[in-house]
Amino acid sequence: MSAPDTNIHKQEKRHSPALIGILIAAGFGLLMLLLMLFGAFSEEATNEISEPAAQSAPAQETTPTPETAPEVEGGTTILPENTAD
Repeated sequence: MSAPDTNIHKQEKRHSPALIGILIAAGFGLLMLLLMLFGAFSEEATNEISEPAAQSAPAQETTPTPETAPEVEGGTTILPENTAD
């Protein structure tokens, strides 16, 4: 059942700001999607992926000593427990 007194032209005027807002939001979303796609497939993005990263020296594991161990409140030093490998 529909409303008995429906004025289509009046309803068009009342809903036009909401419809314009929806169109603007959809256009903005489409623009962002296109920018993201063009950015993903651009020449610079593919060059970054294809070039290998510079090799760095492997990190050396060191056991903290009382001189290098971090301090907590009260001046206590935290040292790892002695564990057998």
